[in-house]
Parts: sequence; structure tokens; C-alpha cells
Amino acid sequence: MSPVGAWWLRVADLPLILVGAIYGGTSLYMSVKPRDKDSRPLFMIIGVPLVIIFSTLLMMNFWPLFGG
Repeated sequence: MSPVGAWWLRVADLPLILVGAIYGGTSLYMSVKPRDKDSRPLFMIIGVPLVIIFSTLLMMNFWPLFGG
């Protein structure tokens, strides 16, 4: 397998994870927010864990580059 192919297989899952996190977070936020106004604390409660999960998966995906 070429180096470009190996890189693509290692990195291709990140956009899918990011889109899933954005879609899931947006859907959850829209379903629990008050009907006529925005809720910044609710946005933070939903958004911060999603950012932490995505950051953890990003770090685990590139761990050989960070650690070695």
C-alpha cells in the first residue's frame, strides 16, 4: 500500500466523526432548548463534552505522531 493510501485510511474516519458529533449535538440542542430563545448554558453543556470526545479521538488517531 502506498504511503498516501495508508495516510488516507488513517485520517478518513475523522471527518465522519466530526460530522456525527456536530449533527448529534445540534439535534440534541434543538430538541431540548426553549422554543423561542437560545440557551447558552445548554449549548455549553452539550458542546463541551462533544469537543472533549472529538479531541480525545483526534489525539488517539495521531498518537504515534505525538508520542514518537
